[in-house]
Amino acid sequence: MLTLSICVPAKTLTFRLLWLKRDLMVMSPRYREIRAKVGGGMDACFVCGHAFADGEAFALACVEGRGNKTLCQSCADKTTNNA
Repeated sequence: MLTLSICVPAKTLTFRLLWLKRDLMVMSPRYREIRAKVGGGMDACFVCGHAFADGEAFALACVEGRGNKTLCQSCADKTTNNA
């Protein structure tokens, strides 16, 4: 049996947020339906990929150069104000 092990160094991605609205709304089938019609699911966290369950609150942020993106509460809590 062949094996290949590669050590990939960890990296840190930094996104600049123009604004952040915590607890924007709660995920629901209706929200998914609306988003499907206008393109882009936005039913998972932009940063960590966490899929939102129905009834789960999520945040919305405007990411510089990328537009509006959804964030899970955990990632929203990790934001810092570097002003």
